[in-house]
Amino acid sequence: MLLTSNFINENKFDNLEEACTIFFESEMISKDIPLQYYTKELLFSKQARKQWVNGNIKTITMRENIDTHYKFSDEEFVKQFSNCSLKPEIFSHEAHLRLAWININSLGLKNAEEKIQSQLQNFVAFVGAKDKYNTTVTVVAMKVVHHFMKKSKSNNFKDFIVENPQLKKNFKGLIDSHYSFDIFKSTKAKFEFIEPDLLPFT
Repeated sequence: MLLTSNFINENKFDNLEEACTIFFESEMISKDIPLQYYTKELLFSKQARKQWVNGNIKTITMRENIDTHYKFSDEEFVKQFSNCSLKPEIFSHEAHLRLAWININSLGLKNAEEKIQSQLQNFVAFVGAKDKYNTTVTVVAMKVVHHFMKKSKSNNFKDFIVENPQLKKNFKGLIDSHYSFDIFKSTKAKFEFIEPDLLPFT
């Protein structure tokens, strides 16, 4: 229930049908999701059957509303993320896209790809989630955001994401159009960038 609530808070859906469609296309339906937070011993223990216990691999926290990161200016947002003072629950999928947008705007795509990898690796190490970092997903996110930026008329991220809602609502679908396999689950993709085997990035 907590993970589903977090999923809803990280996305804004127009209706229940859209929410269900995207939910069932996401990794949220994987039977292995609980094991990202619990060891099997705790998950199936007598204690867990009788009462609520939080994860012993990673704590499950209720995410704040996705708009929380907007209370920071672009400069403050990047500063807090870079020095790891930004609360992990604020760094939602939308906040991740915002970081990509800011970096591309200020550095250009190539330099932004290098910087965001360093930023993310530092952040996930600080919050104890190094196993979640995926090199290919990180680079692909930059390329996808850049693709939409080239056609965008927006001069700020809030307008940009409203202009391109598919980046929030169908991000995995956008990626899947480039790859014949799931880069989110590929061990190789976690450690090195894998070029798309279906549709090249433009």
